[in-house]
Amino acid sequence: KMKKKNNWKWQVQKAELWPERTPNEISFSSVIHACGEAGEVVKAEQHLARMEAAGGAPNEISYSSVIHACAKAGEVAKAETWPERMTAQNIPPNAISFYSVINACAQVSIPNSFNGVRSGSPFSSFT
Repeated sequence: KMKKKNNWKWQVQKAELWPERTPNEISFSSVIHACGEAGEVVKAEQHLARMEAAGGAPNEISYSSVIHACAKAGEVAKAETWPERMTAQNIPPNAISFYSVINACAQVSIPNSFNGVRSGSPFSSFT
């Protein structure tokens, strides 16, 4: 029997129904957040794409939730691509995005692996 409380995979299954009922930024961001907590990178990316396809406007929070999913899954290289993707969409990465990428590095215990703070990087304003 699957425990319902604090089980993010179960939460993802429930949350995936929300955009079907009410397709807006809040419902999509909520399901992306649940995917992030569950470490479901592919699902988080798919729901971000669905949000855009439905006419929604992803923001720093929705993108940071995708980065968080990468961190939970230990996918550092993928996490590091999202800030540049945000910048390409005219959404400047913020402190939460920055922390989420660093968290991805910490999840896999790769010290000094984050290359985001370099000249021309979306995070260069943080230095």
